[in-house]
Amino acid sequence: MTGPAQQQPAVATIEQFKLKLTICAKKRMQVKILTIITSLFLALVLPPMRSEHLEKTHENHHQGDPTGRLARWALEMQQWEFEIVHRRGKVHELPDALSRAYETNEEVCVAGVSDESDEEHRRLVEDVTQNPQRWQNWRVEGGNLYHYRYDPLLDPITDCEEGWKLVVPPAQRERVMRDAHDITSAGHLGIEKTFDRVKREYYWRGMYHDVHEYVRSCDTCQRYKIDQTGPRGLMGRRVIERPWSVIACDLMEFPLSKSQNKYLIVFVDLFTRWVEFKPVRRATGKAVASALEELVLFRWETPDFLICDNGKEQVNKDVTAVLDAYGIRQVTTAPYTPRMNPTERANRTIKTMIASYVGANHRDWDKHLHELRHAMNTAVQSSTRVSPAFLNYGRHPRPVKSLRREVEAPAVEYWEMDETVWLDRILRLDAIRDLVKLHLDKAHAKQARYYNRGRKDVRFTEGDLVMRRTHHLSVGADGFNKKLGERYEGPSQSVESPLTFRLRSRDAER
Repeated sequence: MTGPAQQQPAVATIEQFKLKLTICAKKRMQVKILTIITSLFLALVLPPMRSEHLEKTHENHHQGDPTGRLARWALEMQQWEFEIVHRRGKVHELPDALSRAYETNEEVCVAGVSDESDEEHRRLVEDVTQNPQRWQNWRVEGGNLYHYRYDPLLDPITDCEEGWKLVVPPAQRERVMRDAHDITSAGHLGIEKTFDRVKREYYWRGMYHDVHEYVRSCDTCQRYKIDQTGPRGLMGRRVIERPWSVIACDLMEFPLSKSQNKYLIVFVDLFTRWVEFKPVRRATGKAVASALEELVLFRWETPDFLICDNGKEQVNKDVTAVLDAYGIRQVTTAPYTPRMNPTERANRTIKTMIASYVGANHRDWDKHLHELRHAMNTAVQSSTRVSPAFLNYGRHPRPVKSLRREVEAPAVEYWEMDETVWLDRILRLDAIRDLVKLHLDKAHAKQARYYNRGRKDVRFTEGDLVMRRTHHLSVGADGFNKKLGERYEGPSQSVESPLTFRLRSRDAER
C-alpha cells in the first residue's frame, strides 16, 4: 500500500485512523469499494474480522451516500493505492489482541520442552531445521520439535494436523508419563491405556518400553491391583529318601461326638503314605505334642521334618519344645495356601469315608476311626503302586473278613519260617523302596504338568524386595471396607527357603 507521492510502505496507527476528513464520496459504488478498503485497513490494527462481514454491516446501517466521519475517512483513503490479494481462510492469520499487548524491555519467557543439555535432542533439532527436505516427517515450530505419526484408523476422520506429535527430550518424559498415569484424571490405568494416552500427543524413541516400565514400577498400582496375567510359581519338589523322614500334620473339626471329641489330629508319612490319626476334645498344643509322641515317635521312628500350617494349635511353645527335644525341624506352609500341606489330600479321603458310614447321626463320626485307618493303610496308592502297609512291613496284612479265609481253613500245625527267606524278603523290600522313588517322581511329574498349566515361572532369591498379599476384614466402626483396602503391602525382604520364604518388613521386624 503506497501513497501518490512517496512509494513507501504505510504505517497505520490508531491516531492516524482518527484523522478528520472534509470531502465526501458521491457514488454508491464508491461506498462499497471504500468499505472493503476500510475493512482491510482496520484489519491491520484491530482483531481479525472477515471483510464481507464488515461490508454487510455497513450496508445495513448506511444505505445512502457516506456522510460524516465515514466520508472523511473515505477521502483520506483515496490518496492511497491498494492491491487486494485473496488469501484463503486457512492461512489468513492476522494479528490478534495478544499480539498487541503492552510492550516492555523485559525478556519474555516462552514455555517449551527443548532441552539444550541433551546433545542428541539438540542435534536432531538442528538437522531438521537445516535440512527439512531430508526430514519430511519432522518439523521445528516455536523452538519445539515435532514428528508426524500416521494413524490408519483416525487420520481419515480427523485433521492431519493431529498427526504431529511433540518430541519429548529425556528430562521431560517422566513428567509426561506422570500426567498420563498418576493424576486423578488419568486414573492409574494399565500399560496399554497409558501408552495410548501418551502417544496421542507425544513421541520419543522407546516410548512403549518406558511406559511399560513406569506402570509396572508404580507403587500405587502394585498395592491396589491384582495381577491379571494368571497365577505365578510352578509346582515345587520335595526330596524324600526313606520312610518316616518327612511327615505332615493337620487338624480337622467335627461336631461334638458322644465321646466329647471335636477335633481329629492327622499325621501322614510322605514316603509310604501311611496315615495316623487321633480324636481329641480340644485343639491345643499339648494335644498335638502328645499325639506326635504316641502315634509317630514311639510307634515308628523320629522324623527329620514336620510340615504343618500356621495354626496356633501347631505352632506354639508346647509343640516346639517336643520338636527341639527330638531334633525335628518344623516347616510351616505359606499363609492362606492350604494346598501346600500334603495332609489336605488325606483329609478329603478321611472325611468322605466318615460321611459314608456315619449315617444320619453325625455325633458318631469317631466310632469307626480305627477301621477306617486300617482301610487307608492297606489300600494301594496310585503314586507308589503299593500299599503303605507293604512298604512298612514288607507284606500285605490279611483282610479282617475274607471269603478265602473261610474257605481255606488253615491246618493246626507247627509253623516255622526259614530265616534266609525273610532275609531275602528284606533285601527285596529295599529294592522296592528304590522303585517307589521312581514312581513318586513320575507321579510328581504328572501332577506338575496339570498344576503348571497356565502358570508363570517366577523365582525369587534371598534379599529380593517383594509385595505381600493382604487379607483385610471390613470394620464398620472405623469406616474401613476391605474392597477399598490395599491388595498388597510392603515392600518386604525375602530371607529364607527356596520354596516358602519368610518375609522381613522394611518398616519393622515382623
